[in-house]
Amino acid sequence: MDSKVEPVDSEEEQKIRAILRESFLTRLTLLYGKKCDLKLHENTNVRGIFKGTDIEFQEILISDLETPTCKLPHSIIRGHDTVAIDFS
Repeated sequence: MDSKVEPVDSEEEQKIRAILRESFLTRLTLLYGKKCDLKLHENTNVRGIFKGTDIEFQEILISDLETPTCKLPHSIIRGHDTVAIDFS
């Protein structure tokens, strides 16, 4: 019976995760300042300019947010209220 246990995060796996994380963050940075349409729950659609997110995507920062009722210069949209984001 072999009692040798493989580490959960091998060095190779950590390198792969680092590459994927860097690639994701690079692409996220490229979206800064782009116009976007957000589909929210209850069939609400809003649009604005993407400014970023928090580390866990719980908050999405949008400027010039256009809602069905008003326009806001700065806003934070909760990530769990967002169904989809479409960038133009």
